[in-house]
Amino acid sequence: MEPHQRWWRWSIAYGHAFCTRVPFDADSLRRLAPATDPSRTLIAVHPSSDSGRQKKLLIWGLLEINASTVVSKGVATRLWPDVFTIASSEPGTVAISRQSTHIVRLRQGKISSPITGLFRDGPVGEFFQSGVQKLKAGVEKQLGRRLDSELDDQLFRSSYLDSIRRLLSFISEAGHGGAVLMVPEGTKPDGRPLGALVKRKFPCDSNRLWVALQTDLLGRKKRQLAEFVGNQPAPTPSPGSLSGVYDAISFVASLAAVDGALLVTDQLRVLGFGVEVTAASKPVSVKRAADVFGKDAKPIPFDSQGTRHRSAFRFCAGFKGAAAFIMSQDGGIKAARKLGDDVLVWHDVESEPELIV
Repeated sequence: MEPHQRWWRWSIAYGHAFCTRVPFDADSLRRLAPATDPSRTLIAVHPSSDSGRQKKLLIWGLLEINASTVVSKGVATRLWPDVFTIASSEPGTVAISRQSTHIVRLRQGKISSPITGLFRDGPVGEFFQSGVQKLKAGVEKQLGRRLDSELDDQLFRSSYLDSIRRLLSFISEAGHGGAVLMVPEGTKPDGRPLGALVKRKFPCDSNRLWVALQTDLLGRKKRQLAEFVGNQPAPTPSPGSLSGVYDAISFVASLAAVDGALLVTDQLRVLGFGVEVTAASKPVSVKRAADVFGKDAKPIPFDSQGTRHRSAFRFCAGFKGAAAFIMSQDGGIKAARKLGDDVLVWHDVESEPELIV
């Protein structure tokens, strides 16, 4: 892709073209890398205009994501541009994607294709349905009106799920590993069954992330509705509300650096960190799922898993309505949930966001 001018707005991103073309080589990438955040800024490359069969690749500039919105029927969403993207967030890791779809990932010499759709469908997606509904209901109550369009449903679902994806991604990228144990909102930390399964070294009750997300979505809808009535394009969402969500996610992710797990509800309320799983009983069986729905699952030996994984599996076995996410030090993310008598585990969970929140 190549711009028509040095600074321009292309649908859902801004392009900042260099005055002269820069060679696409290791030295140029190394120099530009400190200025780029894979979630916000991309290095844009295109073939040279030279005649001949072997055209060279050149860097024409930077593509700034999260700089504008796409508006359809009064609803503004933030999407990745439809470009072929190669990203590396750490040494030895390369991810290839197109728009919001991750194609393949190379990590420590191993190629894997992430499981997509896990947060929307199957047992894991089912766990998050209540959170999406509560988020939308809260904004509707403050607006004083119902939001019934399909695009509204998509906005709330994507914003909610992307906040969870970002949380897991931040913890994974930190490199220290971690676990997030999730329970339904309203679960009493010291009641049964939770109180018999975990010990909270640092108990708390913080809904900062939920409030930030709700505030951002409320602001978006107010602006959209006001502009829609006035037959004017919806403005860019307030940077303050967007950064509030980003900062809240970063704060919650930082708690995972403490030894132990994070305990969070499906309404993103932090109930504690440095959490120790005290449940002693093993699950009947642990199976690795090959698809979102867990239909094609094969047994894996419980005792061969690491300490963090075994703890998460015991937690899910003791609390049927819970879900767990395990981040390995090598950057991989796994999900676990009890289905029937078995604890299902999904490897290579896709954690990249569909929307920039």
